[in-house]
Amino acid sequence: VGGKINMSAQKKVLSPHEQLEVKKRKIWELATSPRKQMAMMMFMMWLSGNELNIFPIMITGQAVYSPISSIMGATKLFSKVVDGIDTSAELREERRNAVITYIL
Repeated sequence: VGGKINMSAQKKVLSPHEQLEVKKRKIWELATSPRKQMAMMMFMMWLSGNELNIFPIMITGQAVYSPISSIMGATKLFSKVVDGIDTSAELREERRNAVITYIL
């Protein structure tokens, strides 16, 4: 029970093509993430009701602020995945399409 476990896992080295595919997959995961949050926000709006209280006001404010702040930070969000010295034209085009999808 007192022995040490060797945790030195070796990372698999990806080829440039595999790295490109991983980056594309990550870009599209980010691009479609707001759609997953939409159902939760709609449910929260439904739960807040029709009365004028602090909770519905806060939920409505969040429903307005969240998409605006997401749109304003879209380029920065995607630049974390794409930017680098070896950025290909294909990946830049994929990023542009993903940003448009993210905003819409």
